Amino acid sequence: MGMGRSLMPRRAWWTALALGSLWAALLLVPVLAREGWPVNHDGLAPVVRMAALLGQWKEGHWIALWSTQQQAGFGSPMLGLYHKLHMYFSAGVLAATGSVKAALVVPVGVFMVAGFCGMAFCLRQVLPPRHHALAWIGAALLPVSNYATTDWLVRGAMAEFAAMMLLPWLFAWCLLLLRTGRWRPWIGVLLALLALAHATLALFGLIPLGIAFLLACRRWGTGAWQWRRPAFWSVLCAVACLLPFVAPTWALARFSRVDRLLLHGLTPATSGQPWAGFFWDPAWRWGGSEFITLQLDLALWALLAVFLAAWVRSTRDAPQPGGSAAAAGDQGVAWFLALTLAAMAWLQTPWSHWLYALVPGAQYLQFAWRLLAYLTVALIVCAVIGLAWCGDLLARRWPGMGARAGAALALLVLACTAKPKMWWHLRQLAWYPQEQLTEALGDDNYWAFGEFLPLVDWTTGPGLLDAQSQAIAWMAALPAQTCTLAEGRAPGDHQERRAAFWRVQCPQASEVMLPVFLAPGMELEQRGDRDGRWAPAAMARTCSDPRVRIALPAGETLLHLRYPNWRRTVLAALRRQPFDFRRDCAD
Repeated sequence: MGMGRSLMPRRAWWTALALGSLWAALLLVPVLAREGWPVNHDGLAPVVRMAALLGQWKEGHWIALWSTQQQAGFGSPMLGLYHKLHMYFSAGVLAATGSVKAALVVPVGVFMVAGFCGMAFCLRQVLPPRHHALAWIGAALLPVSNYATTDWLVRGAMAEFAAMMLLPWLFAWCLLLLRTGRWRPWIGVLLALLALAHATLALFGLIPLGIAFLLACRRWGTGAWQWRRPAFWSVLCAVACLLPFVAPTWALARFSRVDRLLLHGLTPATSGQPWAGFFWDPAWRWGGSEFITLQLDLALWALLAVFLAAWVRSTRDAPQPGGSAAAAGDQGVAWFLALTLAAMAWLQTPWSHWLYALVPGAQYLQFAWRLLAYLTVALIVCAVIGLAWCGDLLARRWPGMGARAGAALALLVLACTAKPKMWWHLRQLAWYPQEQLTEALGDDNYWAFGEFLPLVDWTTGPGLLDAQSQAIAWMAALPAQTCTLAEGRAPGDHQERRAAFWRVQCPQASEVMLPVFLAPGMELEQRGDRDGRWAPAAMARTCSDPRVRIALPAGETLLHLRYPNWRRTVLAALRRQPFDFRRDCAD
């Protein structure tokens, strides 16, 4: 378990980039070889999300918070609440190329390359120079691992996949802190990117960070006091990167039914899986009918045993206290990996449910097995260390083999792990045709779990129907209005907009309900037929009807509604709102 150099030379970075690009292209052959996109559990939701974001960008909302198209045109805070890194990246590709297929494929490939380079960088911290070739082979294990493939190909969980490809960089930073005793400020940017990729998964990144920090403090003693300045700048950088995205979410979260994300079966306490399934899933095979699995790669489990054997051997042979710094670094890395694996494994058990309930936001992980992303990365690092140790043992028996023995074993492991995910095993996948991808760009029927619907007293009763059925039943029961509304746009035009106009004709003074959910950050102006100027108008809603309501006089009135933007939504988060469901509709 010898240690390598801490950083990669420039040539190694270029090599990682080239090899990672070639490997990603090879893994994406099943998608590149034909039109369309594989059918998955998330369907074409990524297309709907990128279309809404691109539409808001065209209206000048670079940090978009509100979709005027979604939820049947009533509006949705999805753009402000959903995970952003993949959504923003894919929308950028769509804007640059105009191709939905490219907007789906390119981000997956780029994140694969990012994960490959990050894993190569991470492995260079634990491998001696004679085994640096193992870094490339170990890096190739990440995008082809069971859980990574399940994320992007089977589940369509693009946000989670993007976060998983960033985790090797987090592990690399932890290993650098342990080995060199230096706090590198780029951890702030990395944590911000991880939080933008998948906020809840990023929360659990504090566990390996905390373990590395405590072990590094133990090793470097008083030298850890020098970390206070770079640590401050790291935190400041993370806050600066996240604040523009996080600042409006308080107001948006108080508008929508985020509680639906924590229904029975959608919390760590109610979605637990038997541990045996992480080791062996007899009903599953790639390309088969039982396509989703939580089984981690068997080769990684086998090599974990090798890693533990190597650790025991190195502990027995290591110098006593007061020995070399390299030996202390070896032990620190081993303890870091072992404790991280133990923590993420413990979080899969019923004994950890109290922690999810205690830590704010932890429940929104929903499925504890999402932490298999961390387990996979840690297992790959352990596996490569085990392969290097096996190579050294073989080299002692056959000195002529040298480091080639470990590389040969690693290639065999990679071949066994990658083979089931190659295109010839995935020919039976169902596909969305290209036409359906294009049609999804105009889809306004995006409800997800219903977490983007407004808080309201559903007359059908919460939980009796799914979120979409509830909303449709509620809208079908809306009372008819005495006033007539003529919206200032072409019928059937559901494109994203900055504002909306209505010409309202009322035979008598009436309260008018606009076909828009009232949301923080909205502004409404009115102009009567006798008054030639625009004047601010007071908006309201009720506990049972979340639409915008306004009292109008008899006659014709023009209404101008500005949809939420960043500035107004942030101000709404800081001010007391005229209507607050939790405050005004509490029993």
